[in-house]
Amino acid sequence: MRIDESLVRRRAEHNDGILADLEEVSLHQFEIEKIENLEQLCRHLKILYLQNNIIGRIENVRKLKELEYLNLALNNITIIENLEGCESLKKLDLTVNFIEADALAASVASLQANTMLEELYLLGNPCTDWSGYRQYVAASLPNLRALDGKEITHSERIQAQRVLPALEADLHRYIEHTKEERRKKELSGCSEGGGEGAYTRESRTEMYRELAQEREEKEGRNKQEKTERVPASVYTSQGLVRQCNEGRYHFTIDDFTDPGQIAIEVFVPKYLDTSLIDVDVHPDYMRCVVKGKVTQFRLPAEVKPSAAKVQRSATTGALRVTMPLEHPPPRHKAATTTTPAAAKSDQQQQQQPLNNGSVRGGAVSLHVVKKVGDSEGGEGMLLKEREKRRISAGAAGADDGGDADAEVPPLI
Repeated sequence: MRIDESLVRRRAEHNDGILADLEEVSLHQFEIEKIENLEQLCRHLKILYLQNNIIGRIENVRKLKELEYLNLALNNITIIENLEGCESLKKLDLTVNFIEADALAASVASLQANTMLEELYLLGNPCTDWSGYRQYVAASLPNLRALDGKEITHSERIQAQRVLPALEADLHRYIEHTKEERRKKELSGCSEGGGEGAYTRESRTEMYRELAQEREEKEGRNKQEKTERVPASVYTSQGLVRQCNEGRYHFTIDDFTDPGQIAIEVFVPKYLDTSLIDVDVHPDYMRCVVKGKVTQFRLPAEVKPSAAKVQRSATTGALRVTMPLEHPPPRHKAATTTTPAAAKSDQQQQQQPLNNGSVRGGAVSLHVVKKVGDSEGGEGMLLKEREKRRISAGAAGADDGGDADAEVPPLI
């Protein structure tokens, strides 16, 4: 497998697939054979995991100036090289690779440019079989604090630096001896260390390629058998608009600031590409799909989809959807209104004189009660006491010759 943009973006889910500011990525167990494209795709990497692949050479990492930790354990590396440009490198893991004793001197010399390097792991490499390996590395890299997980003490480094010339001579002899042993084994046809079934770069590469082929075939079968993920339906089984937030985004719904519209704000990631967002507004709901995850809201009132506006904040990246109401509430002017209770009370008061009136044998009595809130002596004042008007039957029939009572005013 190759390192391309799709692979890196897929492995950068913790950073929402954004590569511009990606600081950590794990690309282990992908049968990768070559380091490539990382300098162009994510130049701000600080931690890079490439263990358990079949990478044969350290390359294309010189521009990763901020790289602090590089893990290349369980690969096919034969020499340490091309790391001079990684100025911030503090930890390098090359456990179980194929660095021979004859490449140790060149590898250590290459790392002398990495003055920030503090930890180095070379366990499982053929060069560690040499008895003077630890002393040689400790003396050659004065800034190194730990080798293979074990701290390099001050006294150990001083002692190693004292015997460095002897270590270099011993290394040269060990290299010659190793080459001679290898030639003897090849001539004798011994399988140990080089025959069929041996753990070599070639056998390891062949094994990983077979694994990669099996995985591709399995993924192909699964892809055919696996049905596409069905997005959340709009309505529930009860016929109501479904409300869901599969992306677990924070959001706000504002229908108070402006009574004539509803505003929904969804706080999607700031650097998320807008092309990954799909917004659909309907009269009774708003649906937003972000990277295949549905966020849907049931609206409190009917809106006009054709007049809706969708915007993104340049500062926070938040998504804002503004939807005018189909039937906005009327804007009333300030006016004096009469409540139903007050109107009923007025009606009762108007009917009160008629209810209290009585007719007894041709005399009409009218009882009037002073209205609450009227001032004494005002024009609208009603008499508190009882006013009696009596019309005698004789006065009522004055035209028939009866005498009229002078104390009673004429009936008009």
